[in-house]
This record gives sequence, C-alpha cells and structure tokens, in this order.
Amino acid sequence: MVSKRQSSLGYSCLNYHTVWGSLFLVAIAFSFYATGIFKQNIFNPNGSPQLSQFF
Repeated sequence: MVSKRQSSLGYSCLNYHTVWGSLFLVAIAFSFYATGIFKQNIFNPNGSPQLSQFF
C-alpha cells in the first residue's frame, strides 16, 4: 500500500522534515551572517602554539 506522502517516483522532496530542516539551516546561516562571523578570520594560524600547549 502506498502512503499519501509517496509519489510515483518515491518520496516527495517537499515533506515535513525537509521543509523544517531547510528553515532551520536558513535561520542558522542568517544568524551567523547577522553576527558578522563571515567578516573575520575563523582560524588564526598564530594561535597554533597555544593550541598545542593546551592539548
């Protein structure tokens, strides 16, 4: 028996989980953009000695 969510080619790509998952990822990306995280360096190569000392 085929459920209502399935199309003739398999599962529909617009289901509950896909929509909410996409909205979640867009919200996370927007929050990163709003805080300016993409405008600065994420990795500082000068901090490697301190990181190795930490570990």
